[in-house]
Amino acid sequence: MPKIQEKHLFKRLSPDKQERIMHACIDEFAKAGYTNASTNKMAKAAGISKGSLFKYFSSKKELYVEVIDHILEDFFGYVQSKDYYLEEKDILERLKLVTKETYSFFRKKTSLFKVLMRVKTEGGMNVMEHLKERWEPKVAFFYGRFFSGVDFSKLALSQEEFIRLWNWIDYAIDSEVLSDLGGEFTMDDIEAAYENRLGLIYRVFKDGIYKKEKK
Repeated sequence: MPKIQEKHLFKRLSPDKQERIMHACIDEFAKAGYTNASTNKMAKAAGISKGSLFKYFSSKKELYVEVIDHILEDFFGYVQSKDYYLEEKDILERLKLVTKETYSFFRKKTSLFKVLMRVKTEGGMNVMEHLKERWEPKVAFFYGRFFSGVDFSKLALSQEEFIRLWNWIDYAIDSEVLSDLGGEFTMDDIEAAYENRLGLIYRVFKDGIYKKEKK
């Protein structure tokens, strides 16, 4: 008989057991990062043998990719369920509402946020390249839904230009926050760091960079 692929074996487990294994792996990756994470500790926390863990995932890297995929599914599912923000037509106000929901989600699941932040600092892993085919259409769908109904008529930028600009800003803020906070932080630290920078960005978007001339 042909050998069943490891991930297929994992998906055959009960939802409770899958969640227990994912939770144990997320906690360990959040604490130690990819390089220093111990699969022995993951297996012990999940209540399974290390052999069983590698029966479900062929390598530590494959396990890491699966963990990131699990986190993204959880996060995007949550944000899309909070669709009240679609009623807001102003793009900056809509961004503020989604940012608020992002804080709310990760306050309850801080380990998930720490893993995602480690992915950004451990860029050599190229984890997202392994998820590109699966997640590109999902992210495109999310962006399409997020920007639907927004009134761009008051902006000097087109929708495409605004998205490009926002992606640059988002990347720059992430990089600076991670550099400033280092490896240890609380969600209070994160929220304060982002709000400080986003406040400046929103102000510049609203008022521009030039002083208003007195009439």
